[in-house]
Amino acid sequence: MRTEIGKKSAPSLGHMLSLAKMFDVSKEAMARAYAEYHSETIAFVVVRDGKVVRTYSNKTRFPFITAVRDRAVPQGSLFYRRGHQVGVPSDVDTRIADLWIDVERGRAAPRISEQVCLQSNDFALIMLWYESVEDPEYDEDGERTAKERLKHRQSRLT
Repeated sequence: MRTEIGKKSAPSLGHMLSLAKMFDVSKEAMARAYAEYHSETIAFVVVRDGKVVRTYSNKTRFPFITAVRDRAVPQGSLFYRRGHQVGVPSDVDTRIADLWIDVERGRAAPRISEQVCLQSNDFALIMLWYESVEDPEYDEDGERTAKERLKHRQSRLT
């Protein structure tokens, strides 16, 4: 299964759903495995009646998802776009990162792409694809006091 997950470089709900059929497992079981073993940093959000039910991600690679269980999917999510069809994954679209994760103040926001697939019984599956962005102008000492900067520099030397 791991080799099949890794065969496609760009993650997609369509690929994940086809693997679920191929291995005869539930969509959620495959979403867990897909998030854990795909080479890209991805997560899945299970939604029912417009509320977050569960999230699946590789906890060591994907940042903490700020969407709260039993609360509405964040406004601005691709989930709210009209025209989705049950069982048909949407196109992948870039969203504002702080809809789903904490963005560190003073740093360039990472890129979060989203793909949605509506399911029966008011369920939906949302795939989040995290891509970090290096910010050449970021100054890690920018918000430290002179004393804190000195202490940090000294700790790196010892």
